[in-house]
Amino acid sequence: MKENGVVLKAEHLKAFYVLRSFGRQVLVKAVNDVNLEIHKGKVFGIAGESGCGKSTLLKGLFAAIVPPLRLFGGRVLYRIEGQDVEVLSLSPEAKRQIKWKFISYVPQGSMSVLNPIAKIKRTFRDVLESHDRNVEEALEMAKKHLTELGLPSKVLHCYPHQLSGGMRQRVTIALATLLQPDVILADEPTTALDVVTQRSVIQLLKDIQEKWGNTLVLVTHDMGVHANMADRIAIMYAGSIVEEATTQEIFGNPCHPYTRYLINSLPRFGEKSMRESVPGNPPSLSALPDGCPFHPRCPHVLRVCREQVPNLINIGNDHKVACWLIGGEHNG
Repeated sequence: MKENGVVLKAEHLKAFYVLRSFGRQVLVKAVNDVNLEIHKGKVFGIAGESGCGKSTLLKGLFAAIVPPLRLFGGRVLYRIEGQDVEVLSLSPEAKRQIKWKFISYVPQGSMSVLNPIAKIKRTFRDVLESHDRNVEEALEMAKKHLTELGLPSKVLHCYPHQLSGGMRQRVTIALATLLQPDVILADEPTTALDVVTQRSVIQLLKDIQEKWGNTLVLVTHDMGVHANMADRIAIMYAGSIVEEATTQEIFGNPCHPYTRYLINSLPRFGEKSMRESVPGNPPSLSALPDGCPFHPRCPHVLRVCREQVPNLINIGNDHKVACWLIGGEHNG
């Protein structure tokens, strides 16, 4: 990557789940030829329906490729200390050294990170010791970090089950940001939380990003969260990016029919009419339709939509869209 402020770049990334069904191999194309460029110090949002491949994309960016998920192509480049690092080709030991320090991951559920039979301080200590910090230094760092984030240091002496869901999620975010990483990947950080707690968790992520100027990649299907958090948004459908632009462009000038449905489904103050959702059901990622994967649900479908997959093209103002209705003459 050139020195253009890009801290993370994905090139033709393909990550499929390899399953067996009735004696035959089935490929679930969760991430199918995705290209992304994410700039330093920005909040990059990834939106889409459940099951469209958002979480798998984040796992690919984090180099967390484990069976039955396999990588079928592409590269993921991080800009680390002035050097381009291809994380997917690193050894397990090299990956461990850069994770938490340069790249950190906030999963959907806090209990996938916190050991249910160990106190919180043990988890913090294990992370810091893996980066060559001694026990005393580790605990002191953990206390200081929790205090900076407005969390009581006494949570270090609790077991995960003694904390509420919202507190566990905030502790998970504190753990992920302990070493002030350059890039934070947050996968649905407000899952299963009430709306008040969701706001506090999102505010915590926003405060951290503004304080340290790191890059935040935020995955959520909640377009309202993206409207308030993201600088740029990528809309994902059936394993592919179908639209990408600044937040202002996405909400002010949505071009892909799928994006319009997502935005129009949002409730608005003072309106009592029924909101319109996306018609039909998402396609199976193991049996995608020919042509544009959205064409079976699209009210504006053309003949070419059923036959050819549109490319993700730039239509101006750094706004990219993959749709035959937009710039079709350049989309061959």
